Amino acid sequence: MRHTLIFTRRPQGLKERRPQGLRLQLLTILSITQFLILLFAQTLTLPVAAQPDIRQLFREMPDSLMPYISANSRLDFLDFVDSGMKAEVTNALDGHSQLTAVTADSLSLRMNDCTQLDMMLLTVDGQPVDSCQQVVCLIHTYGCDPTQREAAISFYSTKWRKLTQKPPLTPLDSKKLKPFENLTIINWYERVLNKQ
Repeated sequence: MRHTLIFTRRPQGLKERRPQGLRLQLLTILSITQFLILLFAQTLTLPVAAQPDIRQLFREMPDSLMPYISANSRLDFLDFVDSGMKAEVTNALDGHSQLTAVTADSLSLRMNDCTQLDMMLLTVDGQPVDSCQQVVCLIHTYGCDPTQREAAISFYSTKWRKLTQKPPLTPLDSKKLKPFENLTIINWYERVLNKQ
């Protein structure tokens, strides 16, 4: 018996195939690498994207912190400022309240002739509060006589959770707060007693 070997040619256009296992391993390694890179990139941008602005915080402020100025009135204040109009509304006590100043990180609101509310967005020096490097400071200043005014200072997270104590602030933001701290009743009495 005679054996003949038959050599066949591979049809043109067909390429040599790699084993499926190796190809699958390469694709898996690439997709895991891409996933990790995307995950890392997102974690870098999250803290930056989460930083609120003063207008957003003013809109979201709970009504319990400013009971006689409604949420609609707060929206009106901002609309009036944006339109270049005098930002004044009638409050729930039939008096007039006016938004007197708005900056990127603070606003000032004259509630009535003897009460003012200052709202500041301050930077925390150290550990974040509610995963944010900023806190809200509300300063209620009372008194019709400019020489005998008193301030009540309170701090909140950007999610409006009341903080029980003053957080550590950056030196610049501590300096912004200093004039208001001198208006608290305890500091006022200390100044009066030290002068005598």
